[in-house]
This record gives sequence, C-alpha cells and structure tokens, in this order.
Amino acid sequence: MLTKKSMFRKVMLAALFAVITCSCSPITTPGDNANPVPTSLSRQTPTSVMDNSPLQYNCLQLVSIQSFPNMKGTIATFDEVTNNNISLWFLDKGEELILGRAELLNAAFSTDRKIAYIDADRQEVVILSAYGEELTALPASKNWIEILDWADEEKLLISNMPFRNDGSWYPPSSTIILDVASGKYQEVFPNYPGIYPYTSGPPNFGRYSFSITAYDRTLSRVVYPGVTLTDYFIALWDVPNHREVARIQLPSSHFPSQWKSDGSSFIISAPPSYTDSKGNIYNIITGQEPYVGGNELFGITKNGDVHRLSYLTTKYIAEESAYAWSPSGNLVAFWLKIDNDNLGWQLAVLNTETGKITAYCVSGGDGSLPIIWSPDEKQIISTIRNIDNNKLESILININENTAFVIQKSKIVFGWMKE
Repeated sequence: MLTKKSMFRKVMLAALFAVITCSCSPITTPGDNANPVPTSLSRQTPTSVMDNSPLQYNCLQLVSIQSFPNMKGTIATFDEVTNNNISLWFLDKGEELILGRAELLNAAFSTDRKIAYIDADRQEVVILSAYGEELTALPASKNWIEILDWADEEKLLISNMPFRNDGSWYPPSSTIILDVASGKYQEVFPNYPGIYPYTSGPPNFGRYSFSITAYDRTLSRVVYPGVTLTDYFIALWDVPNHREVARIQLPSSHFPSQWKSDGSSFIISAPPSYTDSKGNIYNIITGQEPYVGGNELFGITKNGDVHRLSYLTTKYIAEESAYAWSPSGNLVAFWLKIDNDNLGWQLAVLNTETGKITAYCVSGGDGSLPIIWSPDEKQIISTIRNIDNNKLESILININENTAFVIQKSKIVFGWMKE
C-alpha cells in the first residue's frame, strides 16, 4: 500500500503533467437530456474578428546562460532532485539561499513581494520577504498540503486535504483562510451546488485541482467545475449571497480557471461552441465567426459577463493551457498548441488590449509546468520537464528584447519577487 506521502506525490505529479497533456479537447457529454445554457450570463457579441492574423510567430533561439548582470529580483525554486528544498536565487548577485524543505511543489507560493511555504520538517507555514528574511512562522496542520493563493496581504489560502486514518483521502479538499498576523483561521468547505465529485484523482483544474475551488482575492466569488446527470459546467458562485452568478456549459470537467490579481475577472480556455451527442448546441458567446476547431481564451467578470479574448479558432485548431496573468493584467502568458504547425506546445503571450498573440516557438514538450511573470512583466519563465528522461529546464523569454535563455537545469521555478 502506498504511504500518504508517496501516494500524494504520485497523484500530484500526475496533476502537474496534466497541465499540458490534458488539452481540454471536447468529449461527448454523458446522459440524454442536456440542459440549455442559463441566461444569467451577459454575452458580448463581437462584430468582427479583431485581426486578420490573430497569431504571429516570433521564433527565438535558446541560449544557455549562468548569470544575469542586467536583471534584478529574486527567483523562487523547488529542488525535487535534492530533498525538495525551497531556495531563493538572487539574480543580481548570483547567490542562492536555501530556506527549507517542502513536501510538494504546490506547498510553496510567492507573490511579487514575499513567499509562503509549508516547511515539512518544522511543520509550519513560513513566510519570508524577497530578501529571505523570515517574517512569520505559524503551526501547520498535517492536512495542510498546498498554498493556493493570497487573499490579501494578511490572509493566506491553504488546501486542507481530508485524509482518512488509513492514509487514503477523499476529495475535494477544503480551503483554510489563515490570518498570518493573528494565526487564526477558518475552514471553508466545498459544498457548492453540483460541485464535481471525484474519487480516482482530481480533474485538471489548474493550481486548484485538489480543492477544485478557485476563489477571487476578495473571497466574494468562487469558480468551480460542476456536473449534473447529463452535462458538465463551470459555475461562478456569489459566496456572501449564496447564489449562482453564472453557469457555462462545457463538454467536460477539465477546464481550469485563473483569476486576475484584482479579482475583477477570470480566464478559461474552452470551445466557443459545441454540440453534444443529442444534437444540443451550447454557445459560450454568440457570434458568426468561422470555427475551425479547438478552444479559445475567454475572460469572465465577477458579474458573469463573458468577453472573448482570442480568435485563434477562426483559422486554426487551437488549444491553450497553464495561462498566467501579467502583474498589470494586460497580458496573458500560456502554453499554445496549433494542430498543423508541428511545433507541439509552445510558449505564447496574448495582449488583451489589442488581441494580438505572439508564439515564441519554445517547445513545452510533454510535461511543462506553470508560467511565471517577472514583476516588471518584461520576462516570463517556465520550467519544462522531459518525460522521457525526467530532466528539467527552465526557460526565460525576454519579451521586450526578443531573447530566450535556458537558466536552470535541475530546479523548478515557481516564483519571481521584487527585491
């Protein structure tokens, strides 16, 4: 029998690989009588495709480098090869500071100013500045297994996995709202209407795969995957008023979401329209644009208004994954796959103000990990895992200078902070 640690690590690695390998392709919806899309959504109808060329390629050549003389900030890394150490890498000095050991990659999370991680040896939630100065250390329950996000500067969201006495677990996990100033916390249970029930592994819901509840930072809205006897959906729920704001019918439960830092909207990748096995047609947004196949990026406000962010499927069969908002919220980095370009998954950036998408021809292979923005949003980093040999490479793309570098070959980058 697997121990709790080894079992959870195995499931966690599978979920990380699913960031790319689960491409959210449409599948047949179960059941017989699919329900129509509720009318609570305010759907924008675009008048025309934003650009005749929604995608441009800017193919960059990768160069390996060891130092960053013109760069500032602190990179946070996870070393799964050597004892799962959490480290800070000071770019301008070229120095590394080892902080402690985490059980899992997602047991650590950083903003642009500080880092929080669950120290596996101390059994504490440790919070540090970008300089490595320890700010707070609080006792952590053995069931606290992931740092999900910061609700604000003083409230940390933690995934609380419900383990049984025999070491097995039953999902989804609840969410701990930890006040780091007082050490007090409250537990929020995932008992929202129709929430997706799973017993053999989480759906691909991005960073929130085990909790399958993505809260905005005001804690007034939550997005979660749901299922009925006949179909799947993504629900937007008003937490204080206990009501559903919006529901989007989808062909499966594997459609992750990611909130903007200001909580004004979240992003998903989904087909603009799909037809289930009974011929029922579901439209995320109305419009007459051509549709070749695959998924688009959509922004959905906290009030349920839907905005189409990309028009890739007017020309290509496209898939998107692991999207990450830039600090300003004007850019979205993501992994993109175009069916007929033979490049596989590649790093791309969407400008939400112009609708332009730039693909950099930097391959993600089969097991790429989340994308990290620099605080000044001039660069992005993502760590790529080669499943064949399990080797890691962290790729940095300088968007302004159109350069690409291999910066790490053994550790996973999960954060970038200001000094």
